[in-house]
Amino acid sequence: MQLALETNGLKLSVRNRSFLIEGKEGKRMISPHMIDSIALHAEVLLTSAVVKLAIEHNIPILFFDNIGNPLGRTWSLRFESHPLLRRHQALFERDYLAALPWTLNLYRLKTEGQLANLVASEQAAKEAQIAMQQFMEKLSKVEPQPGNSLEPVIMGLEGAAAKIYWKALSDLLPKGFAFEGRSRQPAQDCFNCALNYAYGMLYNLTEGAIFSAGLDPYLGIVHADEYNRPALSYDLIEPFRPWVDRLILELFQQQRLEPGFFDLLEDKDGGGWRFNKAGKQILIPAFESWMAEPIYWQDKSLTRKNHLYQFAGEFATLLKDYQPK
Repeated sequence: MQLALETNGLKLSVRNRSFLIEGKEGKRMISPHMIDSIALHAEVLLTSAVVKLAIEHNIPILFFDNIGNPLGRTWSLRFESHPLLRRHQALFERDYLAALPWTLNLYRLKTEGQLANLVASEQAAKEAQIAMQQFMEKLSKVEPQPGNSLEPVIMGLEGAAAKIYWKALSDLLPKGFAFEGRSRQPAQDCFNCALNYAYGMLYNLTEGAIFSAGLDPYLGIVHADEYNRPALSYDLIEPFRPWVDRLILELFQQQRLEPGFFDLLEDKDGGGWRFNKAGKQILIPAFESWMAEPIYWQDKSLTRKNHLYQFAGEFATLLKDYQPK
């Protein structure tokens, strides 16, 4: 569970080895064993004891700006990664012949998930399904070209299929929520606003899985040139994005996400839309329940969250067995 604090003026401290939240509405305590992360979306007063208790229990403290952009996070210095594993990770990124099959599988899984989202609805455009299948066929025919970066190769193939995919999802939304393609920060519509927020939570889980596997989040494979950014998170998140796409789509279709959950930003803040507190109170528990739901994927029955952790662990195993040339 994520402990999300979204009210200005709250105080977070420690009492009896538990987190104590104090505000105008009263006090409540929560055990560190009950939460996976602490997200601060408002001006909250923290004590040093909070940071120490969070570090002790491997709970990241996440800091966000007023439109949900992540600003930073805390992590324990006890992050342990065997030097050989990190060395192999760095060498693997530079080994096009070795990295290409892993990368193609990454995007094959993502595309299969997107196709499943479209097949799940009889309304989804056949054009979109055909485009996604063609993208998968093109992926299977990519030939190794040593010395080239993987990112432009993959992104160049994915662009057209992605455009059609988002158009198909837009067509499945209730009246008034259709959107014109992906928009990030700030989102230009309510669907992308909710999706960006959910992706943010998924990034946090992905980075946690990376640390758990002993990998370095800053050594990416496809997104290798993202300076001072957790590039490996951008890689490993790809197969799991369609799960979140499906969740957000269903929340809109079930009318659990409503227009009143989104605030229009002023031009001085960049325009677009911001997810408000009422919306977060719906989305955060829905996301946590969704990720805790067991599903059958890759020949295993695990919760969605554990599939993500398993996937990161399997990549770490691949790197340990990798033989650099």
